[in-house]
Amino acid sequence: MPEKFIFKTDSRRRHAALRINRAGELEFLAPAGFPLSVAQKLVSESASVISKLRKKFEAAVLPAAALSDGAQLYYMGRRVPLKFSRRGCAVLEDGIYVPEGSSEEIKRKLAILYRREAERYLVPRLYELAEQHAISVKGVTVGSASTRWGSCRRDGSIRLSWRLMQCAPELSDYVILHELVHRVHFDHSETFWKELERICPGAELKRHKLREFARKSGLLA
Repeated sequence: MPEKFIFKTDSRRRHAALRINRAGELEFLAPAGFPLSVAQKLVSESASVISKLRKKFEAAVLPAAALSDGAQLYYMGRRVPLKFSRRGCAVLEDGIYVPEGSSEEIKRKLAILYRREAERYLVPRLYELAEQHAISVKGVTVGSASTRWGSCRRDGSIRLSWRLMQCAPELSDYVILHELVHRVHFDHSETFWKELERICPGAELKRHKLREFARKSGLLA
């Protein structure tokens, strides 16, 4: 039986790639105009690669049963304990507090909490970096995207995923700067990457760190 996959094209993408998204689905990412028939052929010839991707995904995702009192979560790059509380949701020095409930209830409460933290920290940080580099932004929103950390629209608005609050500040800054550079270069051309490196020294290394972090931290997917 042919391998099922989601086919996505993006005019800013330079190369084709396979990945497992946070829902556990296989995706084929390709530049605009890439033939679907070629993607189907490549997927059919990539069984071993897909198998490795699935194993990495399965190793990264936190089992639902592990969302118990004391479970380790990521917050701003640090591993902090999940603690059950009757006083509502909060991020404190000694842990992340949420009311006890079913696995799905805990995930929902954590998502709300992380989103609140993202609005408190990431949005002001984006405006701070935009001002620092003299880049105009028409608006910033926080979403729940599970397959990309951020996105920039042609109208000048930027959307960030609350999941960035799991990352260390240097990595969330990288994502923010990446999207800000798209305000100047709406593509992934050589000029784009040079400008990103200029305002974010070590960008390539940070990009690899982010990919590695994404591989191991699908805690709230």
